[in-house]
Amino acid sequence: MNKNTMSEISRCNKFAVTAHSVLAVIISIAYFLEVVKGSRELWYVLIVVGLNIIPMISEIIIYKRNRDSEALRYVIAATYLAMYGFVMVTTNNVLVFTYIVPMLFAFLGYNKAKFVFGVNAVAFVINVIQVIVATKTKAIPNYTTAVIEIQLLVLL
Repeated sequence: MNKNTMSEISRCNKFAVTAHSVLAVIISIAYFLEVVKGSRELWYVLIVVGLNIIPMISEIIIYKRNRDSEALRYVIAATYLAMYGFVMVTTNNVLVFTYIVPMLFAFLGYNKAKFVFGVNAVAFVINVIQVIVATKTKAIPNYTTAVIEIQLLVLL
């Protein structure tokens, strides 16, 4: 293979790292705007930003060192799910559950059904936990049965 062609795994890794990086930046900016609006505390936003930016930088370094790394997809999934889990159990917004959808699409490129199913299964469990926490604490206004059904059905 000449140096101008990418392997399939390298292409998938590049796409997943790029997707995660774009989402990390967008989510970080969105949470900083929450501080500006006065709806979130700075300490909370710094945690969310750290859970986004530190993994993003780590993944870029791993990708640069070994573009064909078979393990990189697991690193991306684990770090994204860690951030996702944190924001899901601490959210006050019903739409945060959608943060997982773009990454699920990004992971489809690997063409590894068990991997995508595993990521989705973990995301589903996180959502079930979030539903339990949110309904007990009443942290999310207007969190109705219909909203919960839609949230969980989207991930099935």
